[in-house]
Amino acid sequence: TMGTRGELQRLVSMVDATGVRPVIDSVRPLADAQSGFAEMLNGDQFGKIVFTI
Repeated sequence: TMGTRGELQRLVSMVDATGVRPVIDSVRPLADAQSGFAEMLNGDQFGKIVFTI
């Protein structure tokens, strides 16, 4: 489910005020997507995997 527009506005304000940022596990080229998805399936990553194009 999704929240309301007001809840989204409060969330954006909180993130802006606290500086919350996602944890990045790795940054890799899109050509390495298969190995990145394998990491996710195996539970080998901690945080986000960013694919660059």
